[in-house]
Amino acid sequence: MTSTSLAYPPAEWIDEPAASHVPTLAPTVARDNLGQAANTVHGGMHLHRQTITNVYQQAARARPTPRGRAYLATVAATFVAREYRSDAGACLDRVGAGELLAAAGSLVLLGEPGTGRHTAAVGVLATLDLPIQEIPIEPYGTQWLSVTELPTESAHGYLLELPDSGGRTLGDSFARDLQSYREELATHSSYLVVVASPETWRMIGGQRDKTVLSVQPPDPLALLATEVSRLNPDSAARAVGRHATVTALVTAAPPREVARLAELVVATSQDADRSTAALAQEVADAFSHWYRQLTEWFRDHPDQRSRLFLVATAFLAGCHGQLILHLGEFIGRALATRAEWDGLGGNGLHALASAAGARIDTAGRVSLPKPGYGPAVLDFVRTDRTKVCAYRTWRAAIEFPLELPAVARAEVAAPIAGSLLHGLYQDRHERLLHLVIGEWSGNDQLRPTLVQLLTTAGLSREVGRTTRSLLYELARSNRPLPVHQAVIEVCQGDLADAYPEIALTRLGHLAGRDDPATRERVAAAVAQLWRRPPLRRPVLRRLCRWLTTGDEPAAATAATALARIGESPEPAGCPLVVAAADRPDWHALVTAITTTLDRPGTTADLADAAFAWLELAISDGACWRAVAALWREAAQGTTAAPRTARLYTLVLRWHASTDPGTPAAQRATRDRLRERLLTTLRLTDRLPNAGPDDKEGGIDDAEYVATVVA
Repeated sequence: MTSTSLAYPPAEWIDEPAASHVPTLAPTVARDNLGQAANTVHGGMHLHRQTITNVYQQAARARPTPRGRAYLATVAATFVAREYRSDAGACLDRVGAGELLAAAGSLVLLGEPGTGRHTAAVGVLATLDLPIQEIPIEPYGTQWLSVTELPTESAHGYLLELPDSGGRTLGDSFARDLQSYREELATHSSYLVVVASPETWRMIGGQRDKTVLSVQPPDPLALLATEVSRLNPDSAARAVGRHATVTALVTAAPPREVARLAELVVATSQDADRSTAALAQEVADAFSHWYRQLTEWFRDHPDQRSRLFLVATAFLAGCHGQLILHLGEFIGRALATRAEWDGLGGNGLHALASAAGARIDTAGRVSLPKPGYGPAVLDFVRTDRTKVCAYRTWRAAIEFPLELPAVARAEVAAPIAGSLLHGLYQDRHERLLHLVIGEWSGNDQLRPTLVQLLTTAGLSREVGRTTRSLLYELARSNRPLPVHQAVIEVCQGDLADAYPEIALTRLGHLAGRDDPATRERVAAAVAQLWRRPPLRRPVLRRLCRWLTTGDEPAAATAATALARIGESPEPAGCPLVVAAADRPDWHALVTAITTTLDRPGTTADLADAAFAWLELAISDGACWRAVAALWREAAQGTTAAPRTARLYTLVLRWHASTDPGTPAAQRATRDRLRERLLTTLRLTDRLPNAGPDDKEGGIDDAEYVATVVA
């Protein structure tokens, strides 16, 4: 295929922020959560906020996964009818749009964000009964990615959602290059649906033919009923969802807000002791973020102690009351508030909980029973007070886990992280993200929660790009080892499944650092990514790049990563076998290996990886053929003599490392492999030699190496 280009950043420029975009991190200072989080379930209309148990569950839900038949069956069963209209006036339903896709090979669906366009696209792809894969793309101006680097698996449905341009042109040739990709997919019996806003499609020069359809939002009442039934088919929930107080809220609400309303309906309808009308009113109050009730509550409770307790409970709902009292006192000191917490002069835990509308269970844990009340409290404080007050409140909450014994830190950090995510989604308060990285990265108990926080934020639509840009800046800049360690852990986790090139770019900047500890962690992370088969090709290409850029630390990291990968005894996971299945990848790997061998003193860097490949070659035919081809091709060229000698030495060292207790049959196999590789090198190099140990008519191994190097 002829390589054409899509507007997409090359790996080294993905998400590169402006110099002023990322401020300096603040210096490090030594169970249940009612927060809300963005979660892509079905995309489009299903992108919504939900109550989470903790930040770990949130990260797991946000992770993009291949869409199999079970997922497609769920989409089909819960799909709300909508119209797909062409400029010519044709009006299709989901099945009709699917038939058009099957005939044309691709469709473009136009709609504004938040109108259910993503779910509309998945619904059309579901009619094909093929696996669905979403293609993450973040175009940047005039930077390019070859179409050949986009996925082209056979018998797949692909969904490509173009980000809203925001005034940035994706490139005049974008639509033309996209057509090349469509044609390439057709040769693999695969299909493509592109989702974009009308303005974005116009700016990239997209044509308006019969395969371009405008997606209409679904009926909000039908969507609400379907979502409520999907979340909870109980009749009580359906009754609340049909109440006039609730249905009045959706008449002008976009699908995303309707989905949030459905969650509130289900969460509220669990109380069987209250009337449907009362439950419906509570849903309406929660849908408005309890603004009226909170305004009245703060007016009626001017004492600092009650207010601090409510805010602390919003952060730590589900935790023990003593922790909440402690956090309230800590926030009070940060705000220079005179609120006496010790002694008997003020209200205690039970009186404060009663005033805040909280409940205390038999284990002493405090919760806020109203749906979404905790996040609403924090939103109210953020919007009702000065920015300085809000920032100091959040800073105190972020610093609070470090005030506790090590055993209690993780339990407290999880709900605070969930609340922080909600705050980030509301107002993009990036300063808090920098603060939590500076505070938590250096603590072994808090760093796992920080990694989950950054992963979830990096995968979200609200702050994903901002978070990924921050990770880029942290990887490029001089930061303490714990900060870099957190970046590495994020990039080896779920973020890599959704954005492999972005994750590998950040790991690449860390791979080139002079710090051996950082490079060792990067190598281990790359080996971890290699264990996920869909990531092997991007990892292989990145390792080849590190080996050939001339950056010695990065090359050493790549060699260490190859050795780590070789520790797995799986023949199908051998980098040589993976590369051999694709000619460009094979050429890149051979070039990377020869470049490394051409650098004096670098043979040792590859020794462990080479030994692992040779061990696999003993028992696996595909690996043997790949090893033989590598040795043959790497020994070619007018300047190949020193390189050939190094390959020769690697074989001799590997053979000499044979365990004396190796069974005779295995020793014979190793002897044959050794002889075949040495013969391959002699034939390629055309040096006279009858055999490695035959002095007549030739030279022995030691003399051969000495002769070639000389």
